[in-house]
Amino acid sequence: MTKMEMYPNQLSPSVVALPQDLLGSTEKIILLIKPSIWLVWVYAWKTMCIGMVTLIAINWLDSSYMPIANGGLYKLICAVLILGRFCFGVLQWRSRSYILTNQRLITISGVFNIDIFQCHLAKIQGCYLLMNILHRSIGIGHLAFTTAGTANIETIWGYCPEILQINQIVHDIIADEPRENGHP
Repeated sequence: MTKMEMYPNQLSPSVVALPQDLLGSTEKIILLIKPSIWLVWVYAWKTMCIGMVTLIAINWLDSSYMPIANGGLYKLICAVLILGRFCFGVLQWRSRSYILTNQRLITISGVFNIDIFQCHLAKIQGCYLLMNILHRSIGIGHLAFTTAGTANIETIWGYCPEILQINQIVHDIIADEPRENGHP
């Protein structure tokens, strides 16, 4: 049994909208991952907090010192903005995918402007697991990848569920990839 058969896909390719010519004819998907649904809350928490504080302030001003004309309209606007930001967060979560094939590492993101990062496995220099205490408590984390020729992190697989298993799979596949000097 090869390593590729040992790691079943996390998601079916039909769940994620992949561009038609993204994969080569000899490429096989090893991992196909979506971020945790917690990503929606991460994207929307600031807007939701500001909206809730604004709603509380409108209620307080409306009922006590300063009557606000059309206080109900302001409340509706705040509620629509909170709901709109939450829905946009769902779109951002839905449009993000992380793919590991037998040849490449791919990150797809973007709602309006699609960003596709691709890197051959032999070019991956480092893979870093990032988890703070909050991430550990809810079972998510980030994988950051550096590539040959740069000193920066090129892409991050953020808010991945079951991050420890994903990290192990990625390290196993990258370790087996022959490097330019002929050694794995």
